[in-house]
Amino acid sequence: MIGGFATGVAGATAASRSTRRILALLLLAALLAPLLPGGPAEARASGDGRDALAGRVLVVSLPRLTWERLDSVDTPRMDEFLAEAALASASTRTVGARTTPGDAYMTIGAGNRTTAAGLLDMGAVLDAEEATEEGTAAEVYQRRMGTAPTGEVLSLEWAQVESRNDQLLYGSTPGSLGQALEDAGVAFASIANADDGFTADPRRQGALALLDGDGQAPLGEVGPSLLIADPLAPGGVRMDAEVVTSAATTALDAGAEVLLVEMSDLERAEQSRTVSSEEAADRAYEDALVAADAMFGRLAALAGGPEDLVVLVAPTAPLAQEELTVFAIRSPRTEAGWARSSTTRRDGYVSLTDIAATVTDFLGLEVGEGMSETPVTTVADPAGLSEKVGELVRANDRAVFRDDVVGPLTVAFIVLLVLMLVLVAAALRWGPGPSGWLGYLALVVMTIPAATYLGGLLPYSAFSTYTYGLVLLA
Repeated sequence: MIGGFATGVAGATAASRSTRRILALLLLAALLAPLLPGGPAEARASGDGRDALAGRVLVVSLPRLTWERLDSVDTPRMDEFLAEAALASASTRTVGARTTPGDAYMTIGAGNRTTAAGLLDMGAVLDAEEATEEGTAAEVYQRRMGTAPTGEVLSLEWAQVESRNDQLLYGSTPGSLGQALEDAGVAFASIANADDGFTADPRRQGALALLDGDGQAPLGEVGPSLLIADPLAPGGVRMDAEVVTSAATTALDAGAEVLLVEMSDLERAEQSRTVSSEEAADRAYEDALVAADAMFGRLAALAGGPEDLVVLVAPTAPLAQEELTVFAIRSPRTEAGWARSSTTRRDGYVSLTDIAATVTDFLGLEVGEGMSETPVTTVADPAGLSEKVGELVRANDRAVFRDDVVGPLTVAFIVLLVLMLVLVAAALRWGPGPSGWLGYLALVVMTIPAATYLGGLLPYSAFSTYTYGLVLLA
C-alpha cells in the first residue's frame, strides 16, 4: 500500500511539472505572438475595441473621366496602379436622369441614391474658419444647424439636403459613411476645391462624400489655399500640388485613416467647355489629367501602400452626355482583374452606391444607416491592362448607343402599337373584319421585342438610331 501511495505521489509530481511547463510555454507564446508575421502586430485596436486592418483608405476622385479619355493620355503612375488593380465601369446614376457633382458625392457618402439640394448643387462646403459675407463658416453653420461645429470642414447647406432627402423614397441617410466612421472612432478627411477664379460661388461638392451625419468632417481642407493663380488654366486657377500634398500629410499625421481627395482641376477643365472651343477644352482636360497623374503618385506614396485600400473613381460623366466612367480598386484582399458588386451582378460594373460599403467592409465596420450592403468584390483576370481597358471602352460605347436608341425606338414602338389597335378596332366596328395585311402588322408588332434581343448581335457602331430601327423592323 505504501509503495502504491509513493508511486501515486511521484506521478502527481510529474504531472504537476508537466502542467507548469505547458503553462510556461503558453505564456511565452502569448508574449511572442505580436512579433510573429500575421499576428496582432498587423492590426490596431481603435478606442471602441474594433480590430481593423493596418492599412488606410485612400479615395481619389477623377471627375468626368471615362476609360476612353484615360486611354488617350499618358498617365504612367495611374497605369502602374491599374495594372495591379481590379477595374470596372462605374454607373453614376443617382436619383435623376443627369447626375450633378452634388448628387454623385452625396450618393457616395450615403451609400445609397441621394440628391443634392439648393441652387448651387450643395457646393457651399467651407473650412471652419473661412470668411463669408455672413461671418465665419463656423458661425454660419451654428446659426443654421443650431449647434456649434466640431469639424474642420463644414457644409453650410446640410439642413437643406437633409430636408430634401427626407422627402424621397430611397431610405438614404446623407453622411452615413462619415457617421459610421465617426461612431467607430475612425478619423477621416476631405480635400477638394473646384472653385474658379471668376465667380464667388463655391464648388466644393467633392467633400460631400466624406462628411458625417451633421455635415462636417473632423479633418481636411477645402479652402482657397489649395489653389494657385494661373491665367491660362480653366477658371484662372489650378490646384497647388505642394499645398494639396501638405494638406494630405497634415490630415494623416493628425490620425486620419480615411482620406478623400478630388482632382478638382478635371472638373474645372470640363466646366470650361461651356465657354471654350472644343480643341481648347480637350487640351485643358488632358493637361489636368497629366497633373492629376502626378498628384496621384504623391498621394499613393502617402497612403497607397500594399496594405491600404485605394479606390479611383470618376463620380460624374462628361457634360456632353451620361456615360460609364472609370473605377479601379486595390487592397490586400483584391485581385488584379475585374471589380463587381451585388448591385450590378456583372464583372466589370459597379455603382456609386457600392463605395461606402466597400470602405466599411475593409475596416471591419458595420454599414451605416440607410447604406446599401453591397461591397465591391473582385474576380481575377490575367489579361493585360490595354486589353481590359479596350473592353471597358467598348462596353461604354455599347451603353451609350443603347441609351441613344432606347428612347426613340420605344416611342416608335408605342406609336406603332397604338396605330395597330386603332386599325383593328375600326375594322371590327365598320368592316368585315381585320384584313390579311392588318394581321401581318400585328405579327410585326409582336415580334419587335424579340428582334431587339437579336439586334444585340449586330455591329452597333455601323448604325444610327434611324438605320438600327429600320433593321429591327425589317
